[in-house]
Amino acid sequence: MNVPPGQPEPQPPASRPAGLVITISGPDPDGLRDLRSWLTQEDELHGRVALLEGRPPPGTLGAALEALSVSVGSGGAVSVIVAGVMSWVRQRYGQRRPASTAVIKLRCTNGASVEIPADILGVRSPAEINAQIRQLAEILNAGQTPHADDG
Repeated sequence: MNVPPGQPEPQPPASRPAGLVITISGPDPDGLRDLRSWLTQEDELHGRVALLEGRPPPGTLGAALEALSVSVGSGGAVSVIVAGVMSWVRQRYGQRRPASTAVIKLRCTNGASVEIPADILGVRSPAEINAQIRQLAEILNAGQTPHADDG
């Protein structure tokens, strides 16, 4: 696109997240690697999901994984990410007893964030999960953070 001299470059709408960071809290050391493998099976996400490593703990040789970074090009990609994460959570934690304490957090560069507790997906119907996927994708795309009583 040609921009006339003296005019600012057009900026993407603020409601579109440029990127997403995914973290997992709880006792699941291989969760981020497994989730990355799961998400990269989606055509829309191939080449967009990267592991973020932190500083190595004292006395160790390698860095610890801290998060996944996902490059988001369109609003549709956010829905694919949310659906993929929820599907992975159900597959990974759905059959575990007692319920897992893991919480998956998705945080957009636009400031929005949502949390998905692993134990809640096992008690929801497929229709409820699909509704939650739509709701979470809308929240992330709009740059809002839900209140504790949402969802």
